[in-house]
Amino acid sequence: FIPMMKMQLLEGENFKGRTEDSLHFILNETAVKQAGIKDPVGKSFELWETKGIIAGVVKDFNFASMKNEIEPAVMYYDPDPYRMYIKTKDGDISGSMAAIEEIWNTYNPDFPFNYSFLDKQYETMYRNDIRTGKLFKIFSILAIFVSCLGLFGLSTYTAQLKKREIGIRKVLGASVAQITSLLSIDFLKLISLSCIIAIPIGWYLMQFWLQNFAYKTSLDWWIFAGAGMLTLFIALLTISSQAIKAALANPVKNIKTE
Repeated sequence: FIPMMKMQLLEGENFKGRTEDSLHFILNETAVKQAGIKDPVGKSFELWETKGIIAGVVKDFNFASMKNEIEPAVMYYDPDPYRMYIKTKDGDISGSMAAIEEIWNTYNPDFPFNYSFLDKQYETMYRNDIRTGKLFKIFSILAIFVSCLGLFGLSTYTAQLKKREIGIRKVLGASVAQITSLLSIDFLKLISLSCIIAIPIGWYLMQFWLQNFAYKTSLDWWIFAGAGMLTLFIALLTISSQAIKAALANPVKNIKTE
């Protein structure tokens, strides 16, 4: 069980698959710490009125949701197990399950063959979080798309209003970059202000959500800085199409039509 689950044995030894294993226990670090046992290997231990000896200690591992702190775990040998763990190769899962069921029915025909996949059980633990993440992703994309549409419309309208000013500036020697900057700077100021308002709110909401997890990632400053820079970049791409178009227009025509 321990090597199959890729647990790390820190002290002692694993079960040997013999009858005397029923007198041995393997504890995780938290169990040893809470029991207050020093140099646990070889020490006496009792579990549910069953006395035995600690054979080994495994490194702490998450066997429940990441929302919970790691709890004490004691592994013991049961000569009459009510469940077993089977590791299969990727690929023909249905074929593997059919072969396992055939063996099961050969040796245990009186008991139904019920099984579940461990990865599905872990997925169930985080189903609500996964669903929430997908919803946020969808609505974020929609919000960005609608915002870009509005920004595109405003930049088009602004370029039309400043058509004569752009023409005069070009006649006086203004470059395309200067005219593009003229049309973009006010929008970028407002977007920067919105980032200043949104980033603290986003940080607070993320911290509030992460409080549900005992083990969580840290929210570094560069995540929010990167999000702000990406927002400005997307906005600049949206605005620049109309700004460059206005800057490249014939200035004489713009002045005449005005």
